[in-house]
Amino acid sequence: MKVTMFIHKSLQFVLEAVNLYYVKHYLVTQTMAIALPVINIKKSMDFFDYFEKEEQYYEIKAILIKEKLIAALTFNWIDRDKGSKAHLIALIKRLLAEGYYKKDKKFTNEAIMELCTNTFSIKVSESHVKHVKYNDININYLPDLGLRLN
Repeated sequence: MKVTMFIHKSLQFVLEAVNLYYVKHYLVTQTMAIALPVINIKKSMDFFDYFEKEEQYYEIKAILIKEKLIAALTFNWIDRDKGSKAHLIALIKRLLAEGYYKKDKKFTNEAIMELCTNTFSIKVSESHVKHVKYNDININYLPDLGLRLN
């Protein structure tokens, strides 16, 4: 059991390190205004599956790293203080409201809980997801993509 867990964690670390390389690669290409292909490396039920455009996914991850909201190597949410889980939930809902996600994806409370757990390694309760609104938290670090806020 311990060997299996060690192998799983090791593989996860390697995939996240490679994913970090591509996030950094994306940032470099954007500053140089060169569009280079990015390899699709993803976990199951990850944010990646929900994004309308692959570039937006990498851009958001890079912004979250820059803002020190997620760890650079693991992409785990940094749970620093009271309200940080609400910040994550509001962020997920804000990205939905602004049209970052594919239109065919359904965002139930359970789906948001699963994204928080699988993508950011942080557990949130269904009642927390239910009560947090996307405009409850000041999220001024997102780029303007022609906002589609309701």
